[in-house]
Amino acid sequence: LHVFDGGVWDDEQLAAIRPAPGEIDDIEFVEPADLPALMAPDDARRALSALRARVNGAGPVFLEDGIPIAPTVLDRVGILRTARARHHLPFHPTPVPADRPVRQSWVWAFAPDGRVLVLLEPDTGAAVLPGGTPEPEDGGDPVATAVREARE
Repeated sequence: LHVFDGGVWDDEQLAAIRPAPGEIDDIEFVEPADLPALMAPDDARRALSALRARVNGAGPVFLEDGIPIAPTVLDRVGILRTARARHHLPFHPTPVPADRPVRQSWVWAFAPDGRVLVLLEPDTGAAVLPGGTPEPEDGGDPVATAVREARE
């Protein structure tokens, strides 16, 4: 059995999807953590293993009963089995308007090879971007907050 990565589809490709009448009623996008409740157990394990391979940039992986033979950190912490944090905070690109108080500052931090720094929430294992609440030592500077939080 082989599972292939279909890539990332843009809005136009998604809008062109036409479920086959009598075969597929609908499509929807779901959180990885929800797959075990929506799919047969073997299929859910294979889908999550395919997603792990994509996230890890590992290329082809060998599975035994739908589980990677060589587990990665994503497997050890169960990252794809926990729901992502639902932050509904507005996004404002810099510079921040002078009259707008900064209550949270988050950062996209990239390694030279394109990997993104994410933190794992200790209570849920959910992956989040580094960032947080400004502290007095940040002097009201959202960039200083983001840098301090990423270092922490």
